Amino acid sequence: MRVTSLVAFTIVVAVDGLYIGLINGQGPSAQPYIPRFVGAYLAVMAALIVIALLPRPEIAMIRAPLRAAAAAGLLMLGIFAAFSIGLPLVVAGILAPSFMRHEIVPVCHTPTTSTRSARRSRT
Repeated sequence: MRVTSLVAFTIVVAVDGLYIGLINGQGPSAQPYIPRFVGAYLAVMAALIVIALLPRPEIAMIRAPLRAAAAAGLLMLGIFAAFSIGLPLVVAGILAPSFMRHEIVPVCHTPTTSTRSARRSRT
């Protein structure tokens, strides 16, 4: 599960770097902010994947939503940019939430007084 997230992260970072390099190599543009927005958007998606990988108890509850947000963002951008940088982003969007069903943390209920007394009366 960590391996697929790391592969997705690597794909996103590589596409981001190649995209920024390609856009900067083309010279000045009439719309200079669109490539910077796409680059920053890809960086945020990569950050979501990395944050979901952190082994901290505070993140355990939001790990699945982080991966789902990254997957949705990458799939959306991959479909919009299908003819240029889209295919690797779609692959990364598919890999990001893989094995997410193992990440869902069950809510632990503490036994109340009535359930404790019911258990004692059975024994």
